[in-house]
Amino acid sequence: VLNSSLAFFINENDSWRAAFVLEAMALVSAKSLGQPENETFNERYAYAKQSLDLRIKSGDTWGMALSYLTLAVLSQEKDRFQEAHRFFRKSLMLRRKLGEDQDGIIDCLLGLSKIEHRMNQLQAALNFAREALVIATELESKGRMTIASDLVTEIMLDMEEKGIS
Repeated sequence: VLNSSLAFFINENDSWRAAFVLEAMALVSAKSLGQPENETFNERYAYAKQSLDLRIKSGDTWGMALSYLTLAVLSQEKDRFQEAHRFFRKSLMLRRKLGEDQDGIIDCLLGLSKIEHRMNQLQAALNFAREALVIATELESKGRMTIASDLVTEIMLDMEEKGIS
């Protein structure tokens, strides 16, 4: 279904919808496709890159932020932390520039926090998680507040265990 939708939108020169379909194709899990993870990752990553290219060509800043977030999530899945960090930062920068999509900003901050945590950069991880928690609290986003709060707690426990204040 997604392939036929993509072909239709490309044929119609509708780059916004084509990019959106590519985004969906990038986020489809290998498990749901019944294929080994390694075989589909490169394909999914390529779809996300194609989506980003279309969004850059059309000047769709919100779409670019979404594509960078998708690339960050895919990179993080494969423990490509430096790459994921770069994509989360780009998405965050664009979202802040637009001044909207606070949920997307929270998602970027949480992603950055998790990467910093995995790379043992605990103070940076804590800073990102706390910022996400502040925004989630302002929005009264209970789900994101819980995620951010749990992450803050986890990082603080790691810091205490390692003697970092």
